[in-house]
Amino acid sequence: MSALLHGNIAEAFMINPLGILSSLLILSVVVLLILDLLMKKDYYFRVYRQVEKFLQTHQVFSIVLILLVITNWIWNISKGL
Repeated sequence: MSALLHGNIAEAFMINPLGILSSLLILSVVVLLILDLLMKKDYYFRVYRQVEKFLQTHQVFSIVLILLVITNWIWNISKGL
């Protein structure tokens, strides 16, 4: 996270490849929650429900995500992190 915040995208990717994806996900959640508060809407809840339905109907996608996390762990363990 520190490398990413300092603009070292390549270094951040080498340290933790899923870190960039996680950061984008967290940023999008924060933006949706701020929009919800400002506009008094339920964007976050609707997006959450859509993602939940997608993952329930496309279980292969869930398996791919799990494999990506396991691969990321192996990557970090092999580097001694």
